[in-house]
Amino acid sequence: MKRIETLYSKYLDGTITDAEKKELFDRIRNADDQSLEQLSEKYLSQEPPEDLSFLQEKTDRVFSKIKGQLNLEPEPKKHLIWHWLPYVAAIIITTAVFIFIVNQRITSRVRSGDFVQISEDIPAGTNRATLTLGNGRSISLDQANAGQIAAEQGVRILKTDEGQLAYEVLANTPNSAAYNTISTPNGGQFTVTLPDGTTVYLNAASTLKYPTSFVGAERHVELSGEAYFEVAKNKGRTFTVSTDKQKIQVLGTHFNVNSYQDNGQIITTLAEGSVKVITSTGSKLLIPGQQTIVNANSIKLQEADLETAMAWKNGRIEYKDADIQTIMADVARWYNIEVHYEGSLPERRFMASIRRDANLASLLKVLRLSDINFEMRQTAQGKLLIVKP
Repeated sequence: MKRIETLYSKYLDGTITDAEKKELFDRIRNADDQSLEQLSEKYLSQEPPEDLSFLQEKTDRVFSKIKGQLNLEPEPKKHLIWHWLPYVAAIIITTAVFIFIVNQRITSRVRSGDFVQISEDIPAGTNRATLTLGNGRSISLDQANAGQIAAEQGVRILKTDEGQLAYEVLANTPNSAAYNTISTPNGGQFTVTLPDGTTVYLNAASTLKYPTSFVGAERHVELSGEAYFEVAKNKGRTFTVSTDKQKIQVLGTHFNVNSYQDNGQIITTLAEGSVKVITSTGSKLLIPGQQTIVNANSIKLQEADLETAMAWKNGRIEYKDADIQTIMADVARWYNIEVHYEGSLPERRFMASIRRDANLASLLKVLRLSDINFEMRQTAQGKLLIVKP
């Protein structure tokens, strides 16, 4: 390790030769984890100079993540600015070197068919979606700048300053309309205001198809996944939402539709106004505070827990009397991970309530209070959460 320290000192003060730089990288690459930990602890344990203290939080996060990937035990928090670093650039270079080596080791282990246990500090989803225009062109909405992003059939398509999608219908709009599709991935959500003024909040792993302008007596959209609708009132034009097994008719109202296929049922919950849910087996008229549950053979009307049903749209994760499979299905979509089960899990119902922007570790901490255990892994396919007794 003495040779690495010598080379590293030359690397930081800019006196290292190309040959010595290659030797340094080779030595770090081939060093064992314990030696690397000792080296980092030596330089990461001193108080930072006053003029570099603003970097404390950033380096804390970086090195905590690295240690989590190496599966090291947690230790008391230490100041992680290197006391002898004279330049900010040195910190950036140092971080890059360690990240490169750690990631290279993780990649080689994953490719060999193994897994690496990683931190549960997985961030929550964000505003992410893809808009597909009528001509097939795709636009990444989270990367698009505010302002006009496209135009079709006499309609301007905009991304607002608030980061939402909106439509502006111009004069002399054609009698026929193009169809747009907005899709959110796992770990994504987005809000769109349709041409008639209806606002739709789209949850993760969901898709909404709609015309760029509503022509005729009906305003019709198609949904896969989950969305909350605030329908603009228009007595002359019924608003309809089609899913895999049902159709919803409204004039002006607020309601939520959960139609994820892996749930095996479609839940429509009414917050205000009235809606009619129509299926092949019958129909139900809802009043505020009610919901229908539709499966392949039946439609059931019941009282709803509005707080729980609307929680995701209001920025919360809320469960009351939910089984672990229901919770984990939501976790997989919102945190963009896979979930597998090991062993025989107890038949237990759960309650949980946290902010939706909280990281995964915060939710798992609540669930562990009910004697459910978790392990986060990195595999060749991605992040995998193991649920076990």
